[in-house]
Amino acid sequence: MVSVARKILGQGYRAAHGFLHATLKYNPWVPKVRHGRPVAYGFISEEHLADPALDDQLASQIVEAGAPVEDYRIDVEGYHTYLREANYPRAYHGGGLVEGLNFPEKSLEHFVSAQVLELGPDDIYMDVAADRSPFVDIVKRLWKPRQAYRQDLGYEEGVHGERIGGSAGSLPLPDNSITKAALHCSLEHFEGASDMEMFREMGRVLAPGGRLCVLPFYLAREYTIHTDPIHTLFFGRDVTFDPEARIRYCRWTNRHSRHYDPARLRSRILANLGGLTPKVLRVRNFREVHRTCYLRFVGLFEKPTSHD
Repeated sequence: MVSVARKILGQGYRAAHGFLHATLKYNPWVPKVRHGRPVAYGFISEEHLADPALDDQLASQIVEAGAPVEDYRIDVEGYHTYLREANYPRAYHGGGLVEGLNFPEKSLEHFVSAQVLELGPDDIYMDVAADRSPFVDIVKRLWKPRQAYRQDLGYEEGVHGERIGGSAGSLPLPDNSITKAALHCSLEHFEGASDMEMFREMGRVLAPGGRLCVLPFYLAREYTIHTDPIHTLFFGRDVTFDPEARIRYCRWTNRHSRHYDPARLRSRILANLGGLTPKVLRVRNFREVHRTCYLRFVGLFEKPTSHD
């Protein structure tokens, strides 16, 4: 009975959500101007996907901002081997084979992070902002690290077995205690100053030679924060937007998704690395995996060893 009620409520919400988005420009409860500028509509990344020349220009500007850019090609055959061995659950919160959740992209992010981090049995791995992702279980099964943690703001504060609860900007871990860490489709949801705090903290907890991987690393020609105004109208408090960001309305039921332009890449991330060295990987063949994939850039950050 409860599941039937939830299904009916879910269908009702989706219908209301769709109608209100269709009439968004006329909705008096949704601001049409933020910080003195008209809001835009749709994801800025879709413009980059439609016009690769924008990423050509962006790559040059990223280098000028202070981060080297290297081309990266996905091992497509290796991805399919990984997919067979990973044995993902058919459905889980935020992923799985449920229609509309884009399993090819999510599983691709997991595979690429494992490849660029070079996970192995000597590692102490942390999945940052993991929520209910199954990736830590996959890591333990395929790469057998010494330890694998899942961290999330929504977990109980402190370290509880393999769970680390609380802010990623204030981790209850000793210095130099993690060898590898990744954020999968999560950095963009860090609101306010929490993105800068997280990078500074990773500079502390990563061991010398340790690596942090961020993917997708959402970079764009204009500093942009996306929000679903109908979803936040129903379910959440107002989002605090950076005054310098262009606000875009989208209908993907999330409250905040930040895309960095080169200037904010420099001021918000590169200026707060705590000694980590940055590199941006430009992924050249993500559409060879699936037509819905959008993994344009990967951020890779490494803590130098004492002899570097």
